[in-house]
Amino acid sequence: MALSTLTLCIRARRLFAHAAGIPLGQISLSIFEIAAPHALGQLAERIVDDRDRRSLLQQTYSVTVTGGSGNLLTATGAITSAADIIIRSVPLGYVKDSDDVPYHQVLHRAIFEGSLSTLIGYYLLDAQRIRIRARGSGSLTENLTLSVYANFYPTAATVPTELEDEAVQALADYVSANYQQLSQAQSAQELDKK
Repeated sequence: MALSTLTLCIRARRLFAHAAGIPLGQISLSIFEIAAPHALGQLAERIVDDRDRRSLLQQTYSVTVTGGSGNLLTATGAITSAADIIIRSVPLGYVKDSDDVPYHQVLHRAIFEGSLSTLIGYYLLDAQRIRIRARGSGSLTENLTLSVYANFYPTAATVPTELEDEAVQALADYVSANYQQLSQAQSAQELDKK
């Protein structure tokens, strides 16, 4: 069963209260709700660097390439539509065309635009864009759809079971490190509601 934001926050609050020696009733749950996206983002950043566990937070994104270039930030993911960590993690996954044939990364524009075999498809990461050199033709202006397997920032609901305890710990740690700022943010939110 998927982890809910409420369950994540309740578990992290218990862990934080125990570690800090603060009675549970004195700690607002809303602080954890504010912190959850940040803590899960930090967890994702750690996982993307862990070769053995990286695949736990990877998904396939669909990237539309027009005129040889596609915007990675508008990619649509199979698990989450947010293409937040995709740019950093594309080289750690794979890029394939609609025939399921892998494309190979080229690191330098001069090489990408130079003389390369047309038997292989190539891609170049260029800021927020992915540029392709089409397989077969070598065209730099091809229109196609790529499947890009890369990492994502999870929500509580998309945290895999294998990472649930680590997500709870990450949230408790994040609140512990940022408790004063989070308390102030929570107070500001309560004032805005009045």
